Amino acid sequence: QHVLPLLIIRNWRVVDDSSAQLVMEHELFRHVETEVFVQRDDLHSATLLLADIMLAFAGREMLHEEHTETCLTQIGKLSELRRNQGTYTHHYPICFRRVLVDETLVSMACSGTRGDEDWYAISMISYQWPTDRDGFFAFAEFVAHSFASLFHTRCHWGKHNPLDPSTIENSYPAMVEFDSIVRRFDSTGAFKNDWFRELFQLESESEKGLTDR
Repeated sequence: QHVLPLLIIRNWRVVDDSSAQLVMEHELFRHVETEVFVQRDDLHSATLLLADIMLAFAGREMLHEEHTETCLTQIGKLSELRRNQGTYTHHYPICFRRVLVDETLVSMACSGTRGDEDWYAISMISYQWPTDRDGFFAFAEFVAHSFASLFHTRCHWGKHNPLDPSTIENSYPAMVEFDSIVRRFDSTGAFKNDWFRELFQLESESEKGLTDR
């Protein structure tokens, strides 16, 4: 009560360019992170929903209950949220960063269902020990799947991605073109690994033959 307030950083800018904000040396920390991407017109609704999901998981009263119940009832996940009440308390600030749309095929910021709207990446970070992350994984999975159903959310490829292949495929309009390129230039799967196969499930006929043999 008396010591911790003295340790809080004063006059810290919480909104700035990423070059000024993203300066932590993450290699010095043992953490796990899930980062979901939503487009601009969905950001307000997604933020209200995320706040309530965090509160519910922590066993606290939701602030936007009507909005949250409407959203989760629509996708059949309200009862799942109630089952998870009081199972996990998130302990790290939620970070938002704006990312301009790009012209790649399957990056998190490529053109989405809302066209060329800006994307906003929402980071959920946990510093719990690797043996004590079940609560975080359940929380991150609930957020990712709820957001994917409601907002066509994407998860960062280089971080914990709880989405299944069919959900991922539906989130990327250019996935068919990407699939075609993969089949054309890597017909034997020389440049694929287990992670790629698990998330994309793009397997050429020659790969299938190799697998069968």
